Amino acid sequence: MDLSISEALLSPFSLAVLGLCIGSFLNVVIHRLPMMLEKGWRQESADLLGVKLEEEGIDTIGGLIFNRLGDLPRAGTKLRLDEIEFTVRRVSRKRIEEVLIVPDREDEAPEE
Repeated sequence: MDLSISEALLSPFSLAVLGLCIGSFLNVVIHRLPMMLEKGWRQESADLLGVKLEEEGIDTIGGLIFNRLGDLPRAGTKLRLDEIEFTVRRVSRKRIEEVLIVPDREDEAPEE
């Protein structure tokens, strides 16, 4: 049996291997990479805020605000934790959608 190169490349086995390679790559890029980046972002945010989110059973900044206020806030609600001010900007029926976070800046001189 003499197979040409094009027949060998188009064989079901070759296509299956190629499909597995592409599927594995897409799994990493579409599924795992965003999860790893989100986990890193959450940890960096918690470190910046000086809060141990995991110890309090909180996953998000919205969860932190909800936990501290005790209920779902309205848009415009402000919360101050240490030197950081959180302003709720957008709320849906059951969750905080958008928050503005403004840290105090000790290194900036007041404007005259």
